[in-house]
Amino acid sequence: MKFGKYMNNNKIEGWEDQYLDYKALKKLIGNLLKKNQLQNDQSIRSEAKSTFFHQLDMELEKVGFFYSNIELWIKNRNSFLNSKQAELKNSIQSMEKGYSHKIILLSEAWNHLQSELDKLQNFAEINSTGVSKIVKKWDKQTRSATKQLYIERQSVIRPWFDKASITNLADKIAEGILELHRLEDAIDTHHYSSTQLFLFEDIKLNSPVIINHSENTNFSEQPPQEKQIDQDIDIEYVTKEIASGHLSPPKVKDIVDAIISGKVDVFWSEEISNRTLIHECAKTGNLEIISASIRKGAKINAVDAYNRYPLYYSITGGYSNVTKELILHGANKMVDSRGTPSLLLAATAGDFSTFNFILTKSMIVWTEAELGDALFKCASRGNLDMIIALHKSGLDTVSITNVVCSITLHVAAQNGHLELVKWLVDNGASVNAIDKDLAWTPLFYAASEGRSEVVKFLLENNCDPNLNDEQGHSAAFYAAYRGFLDCVSLFPTNTEHKIVANKEDIFDYDTIPSLELPPPVIPLQVSKRPDNSRKTRIVIQVSSDSSKLSQPVEFRNHTHLNSLRLQVSIRPEPGILPQTVKLPLQTSSERMSFEVPTDSPFFTEILLFPSFGSKIIGKAYLSNDFFGCESATAVKIPLIGSDHEVVAELLLDFLIIQPPALKNEALLWNNLQFDSNTKPKDQCLTVDVQVTTDGIPIVYSPENISLVPSVDISPYFLKFSDLKALRSCHLPSLKEKDGLFTFGDEAQSITWRNELSISCVPLSELLLALPKETGVVISIIPPPKQISSFTLNEFVDKILSVVSTSLVGVQNNEQNDEEKVYENLFDRCTNYSSNIEKQRSIFFSSSSPAICLLAQWKQPTFPVILDAKNCYPTQNPSWTSPFPSLKLASKFAFAENLFGLVCDYELLTKVPDIASAIKLYHLFLIQKFPHNLHQITKSSTCSITNGCWADGLFRINSIEQ
Repeated sequence: MKFGKYMNNNKIEGWEDQYLDYKALKKLIGNLLKKNQLQNDQSIRSEAKSTFFHQLDMELEKVGFFYSNIELWIKNRNSFLNSKQAELKNSIQSMEKGYSHKIILLSEAWNHLQSELDKLQNFAEINSTGVSKIVKKWDKQTRSATKQLYIERQSVIRPWFDKASITNLADKIAEGILELHRLEDAIDTHHYSSTQLFLFEDIKLNSPVIINHSENTNFSEQPPQEKQIDQDIDIEYVTKEIASGHLSPPKVKDIVDAIISGKVDVFWSEEISNRTLIHECAKTGNLEIISASIRKGAKINAVDAYNRYPLYYSITGGYSNVTKELILHGANKMVDSRGTPSLLLAATAGDFSTFNFILTKSMIVWTEAELGDALFKCASRGNLDMIIALHKSGLDTVSITNVVCSITLHVAAQNGHLELVKWLVDNGASVNAIDKDLAWTPLFYAASEGRSEVVKFLLENNCDPNLNDEQGHSAAFYAAYRGFLDCVSLFPTNTEHKIVANKEDIFDYDTIPSLELPPPVIPLQVSKRPDNSRKTRIVIQVSSDSSKLSQPVEFRNHTHLNSLRLQVSIRPEPGILPQTVKLPLQTSSERMSFEVPTDSPFFTEILLFPSFGSKIIGKAYLSNDFFGCESATAVKIPLIGSDHEVVAELLLDFLIIQPPALKNEALLWNNLQFDSNTKPKDQCLTVDVQVTTDGIPIVYSPENISLVPSVDISPYFLKFSDLKALRSCHLPSLKEKDGLFTFGDEAQSITWRNELSISCVPLSELLLALPKETGVVISIIPPPKQISSFTLNEFVDKILSVVSTSLVGVQNNEQNDEEKVYENLFDRCTNYSSNIEKQRSIFFSSSSPAICLLAQWKQPTFPVILDAKNCYPTQNPSWTSPFPSLKLASKFAFAENLFGLVCDYELLTKVPDIASAIKLYHLFLIQKFPHNLHQITKSSTCSITNGCWADGLFRINSIEQ
């Protein structure tokens, strides 16, 4: 996604006009350069530079002015809340009454202030990025170098470039929130419940508002008495009673009578929230009190500390009768001082009665833009009744567009609202309408989010599945790439491509120009990776479940912070830099990786900060013994606060990748090399490998072995001796030693490979029997979760041991004496380089991310391929589970420097543009055919992939640079 689109999609609602106008500046650069090309004069270039930077400075003045105002408000609000919190602390220490409601108000105030700070931080960050990118664009197109100097200057004169100020502010707010939570926890330790505090602590025994009381009343034993309003009314007490939401009808009558008789000050506002009596009544739906207050002249458009009018609370609370009362008496059509329309808020709240009243009331006039905003909010939430009401009011609900030029059908399809989609199509919405932002039709939006029912409906109603967007991708591509295979199955096989994107702008340097010539075909090159024989790798992963809105950090007791930063360090290693993750996560998971010396003790330090702050909220220290179990998922780590109490729990996954277990492993792997003479049309034998419970790698493709009819068991639970008792476990006889029989496509050769796949022959026996020039792809089948006879590290070590020893001609079986084996191995390794021309080409492959990581780390020589043929979401993912989508699999393979990726042939045939997306990650792409080897030569996808996998063979098609 280009930055301009990213910026538009991430602007804070209500602040849109205060951002850097990136689009206008980008357009200005294009216009100035066109003028400069027509008149290539030094004075013209100097004038263009002056014009651009003057306009940029004007934009920065606008951004800086808005930032400074918000920052000043946050600072003042922070100081005010700290003063009120100090008063609260004194009240609690002196055992005064009346603090429970203050705690509720302060908690709300701090949460709101933190939210405003988060918004300001994001505002500053995205504008800073925008400045950097637009100056970089200017430098690229003018071949100048102004970026560094300009950015350094702005960091001095622009406060929002300076993160020190906002860091200090974030720490102060975090400290205020934590201090309030400590006060709450302290109260809880004295066995007060929030209900008891609220009901009893505010009762003043010497106040005339309480009747039938006694100085010796024991509130822990007697129920609270009904309180009646007397002439000396306490307005603060009344608002607390209203806020409780549990007023009895007699109490409501008492309050109404007191208001009418003038005993209640209807103009009073609470000092922390600035909410008036009408605000509190609007929150709880007390219509009688609101009506009485209005009759006594109360302000119905008073603004509270959060810039909200009473109308805001009545709409969000779902009190349509209160909303109608406020509007009938002249309430502002906006719900806050920032200009949020009440119609938009009603669409968000979802109550049709309230929405329809606001829409149809003659005293309120709505602009088309305001109606349009409400329409798209309804479309995103699937409120069909509201959209029909908008349609009846005269709004063009079918063709009107939003800020990114999408129509209602785009939004409804994206969110999966099938009934709304049907209604829009029935009322004339075009199923092939293209938005100007992404060049997407409704089908793209539905497919990209996995809305299979909507996809099916759109296809049945003649939505064109062959249209491509500006990136050259089809709707089926996004469904396939993001793992929504049920949607992909609904699409017909792609037979043509229609490009509907806008023409490329020669002045748009966001666009990468296409190459006219195809890349040259070169020999297969696999560079050696670093020697990891003395290093252990620690992989830590934090994840979120977007379907449940869960995040990896869960606060305990009263503590709650929204925007956080997680920092993980390895101590006491000085050369290992800490890594950070921002919370809440914007992706499904974030992974951190550390390399530590194998024999050195270490501990892992986990620190939790406010997002931009430096104050530690919670911390944990994990010794190296903690990682003794090698791998785990969903492990809860307690984070300890400054008061030595658990403030939060961190949910994480970890995987420990140990160095290879072979003796003399460094010498062995340093003498092994991948055959760089592997060329297109070369073929390798593919074998599926599992390991018996006594550690013997065998060739066996099925998941289970049949013991007796209806009784199957995984080979991982059997000893090799047990397998021998069940079947022969021998290698099918080879017809020719030169490998031609192995790679033949005649029936006899195919039969041999099929027999091999179920032979249970030891891998060592197969590798020693095959000719040296026969390449092999070792596809490692992950062990079941229940297996306990070996760890994943031991599992991969056993396979690597067999491979390495077979390559230097040593058979490592149970009859060999271990010391003699390794002595022989050492001798052979020293003379191995002279025989490198006889080196076998070996590839490792697995669908398990963990096994790929282990195979990649433990040996530096042979390529590792991630098998993403069966990507699908799993309920309880583990380190051996496949990735849920090709997108995540591709990112993982690229980040871990894996050699390539295996993709399903049928998926590539249906959605061929997946190939180009995967190749952007510089991965060797292999298509896996189900059975028939003859499909390879007939496949139309061979030209877009690098290799084919079928009938037990792997063939290289082409190698692109």
